[in-house]
Amino acid sequence: MIEALRGSRALCALALTTLAAVVLVLFQPPGFRPSVLVLGVLSAVLTGSICLRTARHTALGVPSCRFWWRNLFAMGAMTLATLCELLDPYAPGSVIGVAGVTLRAFGAICFAWALLRLSTHAVTRARKVALWLDITTLTSATMILLGHSVLDDFVRLGTNLPPQTVVLLITSAVGVFLVARLALGGTGLLPPRALAGTAVAAIMGGMAPPVAMLSLGWEPGRPGSEPLLFVPLIANLGLAFSGRFHVLDTGSTTAGETQRTWRRVLPYASVVAVDVLLLAHVHSGDSGLMLVTVGAVILTVLVVARQLVAARENEVLQQRFRLLVQNSTDIISVSDPDGRVIYCSPAIQRVLGIPPAAAIGTMVPDWAHPDDAEGLRECWDATLAGGPGASGTCRIRVRNSEGEFRWIEIATSNLLHEPSVGGILTNSRDVTETTMVQERLSHEATHDALTGLANRVLYTRRVEAAVAGGGPFSIVLVDLDGFKAVNDTLGHAAGDALLIAVAERMTDNVRSTDTVARLGGDEFAILFDGLTGDAVDRVLTRIAEALLIPVPVREHLISVRASFGVADACGDVDELLHRADIAMYAAKLRGEGGHVRYSDGMRIQNRNDPAGPLRAAVEEGELVLFYQPVVSLADGRLAGVEALVRWQHPVRGLLGPNEFIPLAEESGLIVPLGAWVIREAVRQAAEWTTAHGDAAPGTVAVNVSAAQLREDGFAETVATALWESGLPAARLCAEITESTAIGGGATAQNLTRLRELGVRLSLDDFGTGSATLSALATCPVDQIKLDRSFVTGPDAIPQAVIQLAHALGIEAVAEGIETEEQARWLAGLGYHLGQGFLYARPMPVADLAAWLPAFTATAS
Repeated sequence: MIEALRGSRALCALALTTLAAVVLVLFQPPGFRPSVLVLGVLSAVLTGSICLRTARHTALGVPSCRFWWRNLFAMGAMTLATLCELLDPYAPGSVIGVAGVTLRAFGAICFAWALLRLSTHAVTRARKVALWLDITTLTSATMILLGHSVLDDFVRLGTNLPPQTVVLLITSAVGVFLVARLALGGTGLLPPRALAGTAVAAIMGGMAPPVAMLSLGWEPGRPGSEPLLFVPLIANLGLAFSGRFHVLDTGSTTAGETQRTWRRVLPYASVVAVDVLLLAHVHSGDSGLMLVTVGAVILTVLVVARQLVAARENEVLQQRFRLLVQNSTDIISVSDPDGRVIYCSPAIQRVLGIPPAAAIGTMVPDWAHPDDAEGLRECWDATLAGGPGASGTCRIRVRNSEGEFRWIEIATSNLLHEPSVGGILTNSRDVTETTMVQERLSHEATHDALTGLANRVLYTRRVEAAVAGGGPFSIVLVDLDGFKAVNDTLGHAAGDALLIAVAERMTDNVRSTDTVARLGGDEFAILFDGLTGDAVDRVLTRIAEALLIPVPVREHLISVRASFGVADACGDVDELLHRADIAMYAAKLRGEGGHVRYSDGMRIQNRNDPAGPLRAAVEEGELVLFYQPVVSLADGRLAGVEALVRWQHPVRGLLGPNEFIPLAEESGLIVPLGAWVIREAVRQAAEWTTAHGDAAPGTVAVNVSAAQLREDGFAETVATALWESGLPAARLCAEITESTAIGGGATAQNLTRLRELGVRLSLDDFGTGSATLSALATCPVDQIKLDRSFVTGPDAIPQAVIQLAHALGIEAVAEGIETEEQARWLAGLGYHLGQGFLYARPMPVADLAAWLPAFTATAS
């Protein structure tokens, strides 16, 4: 009680108001009656405010809130009735008095309505019948005792009952009935303390006044009947305490969970009391009537004893069942055929954080997540349609008290035919953790752990579904070109980051209905459901362009090309995948990325060794070198040449480096191929020197790959080529990329050894990587080559590069010069050397030899 007062100012004020009214009535100072009525008005207003606050406490559940809204209506009527009673003496002859009586009667009806609408312990038809029999027995016995004390004199004297006495008897019967209803039926909505407060309100407001008026002769306004003034205030205080306790005890064990012994004994005790009255009444009467009466009393005692024994046995069984239900981790509930909950076990508090009382009266379908409601409805309908004993199971998401959704597995059983249940029994279990583990395992079994894409299993399954569907579709197998070099140069962590970026860019450029999968390593696949022909080609072009955008990986910018093999729908999954595989390797052999669509008759020679033809080309001398001049921008003098490898394919003709260098890097052939390039380039440079003297190119530049620099004997290979040709090391320039320049281990050792030999180092495609400054700091070079992409760009980058070159004391070469305007602009910025189509395209040895005299004459 102290706890309730501490948390509510309105309740404290109401308690003080009630105490003041009691003190006024006990001491009866002059004019106390109007003061008590004023306090009564204040008491009703405070009680109404507490009812309003309790009705707005949504955590109590809809049925409980409705109970307090009804009490609020009752208190509103009682407030107006007390106000009319206060004003009536000051307006004699008016309708205020009649209005007050009417309002009080209406308030009593509202309060009785609220009590009668409360649910009871009984959930089955048999238990409801037994409960109402007990209530009727207790009410009848109580009224027999009260009626005997009141009517005995009238019966003995043979006089008629006054109308007022009849009204009081009826009022008393109603009050006794309501109290019996609360005492025996309890409620599944109100916790024990709230139920006790409601009982006090019912006794003091509905039963005590008429009983006191009948038995004690009290009447309003009669001297000696003053306690009738503060009885309504005590009733209000009891109702207010009930509301406060209801809020405080929300979630505790409700009254409906315990059938107290005194409730079970009350009906039998009332019967015994009537029997005692009967014995006392006939004690002085006929001896024969006495014998019959004593026999009836004995039989009543025996029946009562037998019922008590049976009730005790039932109580043990019910207590065992109750303990099982209360301590079960499953939520057990009973609902009517429409899905309205009429009973819910306390486990719902532990599982979902929802008080059992709040669940009663709700609809089961309302519990489900909107996406799961249809599945629950189907399970429910199937259980109803299956008849007695039918069952069903479904899994739905239910929101808990914190707003989170939990996975709940619901098992339903149709027990409408069972009198002890009379509804649909549901057993609900929290399976959130199990569901999450199952979903994770299922996802891991069908998705790639690194990229989150579908794996080979899921991709094959969806291709099979597309084949079975018979509609148009295309599949694409994708292989990344040069991915092995990324792993070898920057490590597997960088390779993984690149794979993740590739997966994201593929996913971003397809529809949500398409499937992107990683089959393993650097192999991907795409399923275009309902898409074929040019539409697929456009998507693949978009993906290829997206992959060329550099990806920031560990302070590097890495771009990647891919080869795509496309196959359109056919009737066999294995054949479809085989066709896409053939097309993908055809695209890969082209060496320039892009996509190839499978066509009838397409075959791949040396399928297990796609680099076989290139290997044969290296061994059989099908490779040739072309040379592009590097000139002085000031006077057009030939400064050197860059050696560029070509493949003189016996079938396809002359192939550029883009068509076979990626395959050479991936297969490892770049090492022997690069060694041949170095030997041939230095041999040819030495030959030019012998043949042309000062007119010969001053330097010859060769591109050196990362794989070559990782070879322990690479520097010795270069030294041997220089020794065999007789070319001075200073006339050989090794062009390396920025990512290669910052490599450690054998790469660093080889670069150091080359500098010791006197070989010049050039940083190729300068500015396109993310480690430009790091490369200059860790690997001092003799020359940097401005990438062709900056020649047509704004002044800022070329100007910054030439300033950096001058600051470091190294040469700067501008690549990709195509117009006189570009040449003059770059010369004006400070560039001394350049190369590009303006001066000459890459040409074979014979063409360069013929070009040298003319070039020398022009320069001079």
